[in-house]
Amino acid sequence: MPADPDPIDAKAKQILLRTYWRSGGWIDDPVTEPAALAYAKDKRLMFDALTLSHDALVARAIAAREGVSQQRVALAFAASLSTRRLYLRSALGSYANLAELRPHAFTPRTVDSMAYLCGTCAKLEQLNDVDLNVLNFERFKFGGVRHEDVLYNALDLELLAELEAPTPTASDAAVLRDVLNALASSEVGDTPAAVRRRLKGTLKANKDEIAGLLELLRLAGVCTLDNRWKADDYNADRVHALFGDLLR
Repeated sequence: MPADPDPIDAKAKQILLRTYWRSGGWIDDPVTEPAALAYAKDKRLMFDALTLSHDALVARAIAAREGVSQQRVALAFAASLSTRRLYLRSALGSYANLAELRPHAFTPRTVDSMAYLCGTCAKLEQLNDVDLNVLNFERFKFGGVRHEDVLYNALDLELLAELEAPTPTASDAAVLRDVLNALASSEVGDTPAAVRRRLKGTLKANKDEIAGLLELLRLAGVCTLDNRWKADDYNADRVHALFGDLLR
């Protein structure tokens, strides 16, 4: 079964990517021409700067988590593997990072001098003029970077929920099996670099993308990836809970 057509508007995606990145890397002073920005905003790839309170952020993140299921997040991750659509891959880490977030009001941190942070979640009391566009750029370019950032998590899951649920192909499932088999066959004492090399031939990805994929699987509880691989670093039960239907 061929992959579904990419639902992302190609022109809007190009506007987003070229705002922050050119052939030489990051752009120091990113600017988007107004008409192009309006087009990308209409396609839900770029956004106005955001100001919100800690309490509003927590509520938004919890709503985003509850707006998708673990199954949908896992299927999106799998559907990214043969297509290299990294923006689909990202939500696995975001969903995992929000798994334990509970409703709470801002209370100043008291263990040190940083009373401007919440004592429960260590987030700021107020976020001002946050650039959501760079977060979405990172989602498309790298499969996400700030997977321990609650605002990134919320945006990531909200945007996934807006898409038609992706359907992994047989090719996706085959790549997923290869990735997981490579992890399961890692040897005690392997370094993270050795584990990354083991994955190199399992999917189309550069070194940074493989590192990012492993980080997502780590966040999701599939593997631990400390300094050295241990016998219990691969969590087969977690793999079954996330991907069981695709591995049959």
